[in-house]
Amino acid sequence: MTGTIRVGIGGWTYEPWRGVFYPDRLSQKKELEYASSKLTSIEQ
Repeated sequence: MTGTIRVGIGGWTYEPWRGVFYPDRLSQKKELEYASSKLTSIEQ
């Protein structure tokens, strides 16, 4: 059996993620773009 695993998040504006998931100096305006480059699914 084969399949696809998708990893995603429910939203992307989480302040505690800044400096942990998001790079330290990434502007908030670029968080969605950054998250979408690392994950396969994002809920809004």
